[in-house]
Amino acid sequence: MQLDNLRGVRAFVEVARSGSFVKAAERLNCSTTTASRLVRELEQQLGHALLLRTTRNVSLNSFGQRRLPECEKILESVDMLDRGAGDEQRALTGDLRIASTSTFARMRLIPLVPDFLKRHPALNLHWHLSDQRLDLSSQGVDMAIRVAYLGDSGMIARRLGQVDIWLVASPALLAKEGMPRVPHDVAKMTCTVCTVPHFRNRWPLDPDAHVNGPVWTDCGDASREAAIAGLGVAFLPDFLVAEAVHDKRLVRLFPERRFSSVEVAVLYPGRHQISASAAAFGDYLIEHLPQVIHHTAE
Repeated sequence: MQLDNLRGVRAFVEVARSGSFVKAAERLNCSTTTASRLVRELEQQLGHALLLRTTRNVSLNSFGQRRLPECEKILESVDMLDRGAGDEQRALTGDLRIASTSTFARMRLIPLVPDFLKRHPALNLHWHLSDQRLDLSSQGVDMAIRVAYLGDSGMIARRLGQVDIWLVASPALLAKEGMPRVPHDVAKMTCTVCTVPHFRNRWPLDPDAHVNGPVWTDCGDASREAAIAGLGVAFLPDFLVAEAVHDKRLVRLFPERRFSSVEVAVLYPGRHQISASAAAFGDYLIEHLPQVIHHTAE
């Protein structure tokens, strides 16, 4: 894609992310009319419409869906250039406050930290580890790394990849209730429900089905431990359960199937609130995290 309309690209990406010209204009600090004009000029330049516009909402058409990842990459590259060579040479100092879930930080993020701090030895990383989502601005957090279904949170998101969701059960539970022959058999079994993901107790079991059991938690770690204790089948991200599967404390059900996945992204409170240290760590994760994000036990 050959483009010289950078403002139009940025307007298109903001409209696509927010689903609204009004919200996009707020983020771009311009009028709704200007945001609409910029996108329209980009569409004219490309020779194709990018959006489906109705009186109530705005959504991507098929052409816009194909172009959005390309436009996001363009903006990421431009933003990196805007920080300039001077930023790369300038030593990062002070405190960088990062929010993440404890298990994802322990298993996927912390192992990457030593090399990053070798590059920036004067920087201090403060981790806020919780399964609960924080209001980054009000909590004074510079950035968050989340494994979640991303909605319109009003924050700036840079996607890092995806993790798969696995069905797992303990050997003891399978000995008691039997190995399911098809995914929908799981709906008849005792399950442990983690309420953090958007699907809660409605699992994609071909077809979707509601599951139930004696243990419901709002913490993935607790749900995993309940499954290991034989209290039910669990449906959890691979990084939470891969170690237990490797150690044979859990059995992965239907390993040949991909039931669902969630995005991993770095989130910033706003485009004008991204500190140099937060931008540098985000760039570092984009470079290195995809290499380990799917590292799971064989």
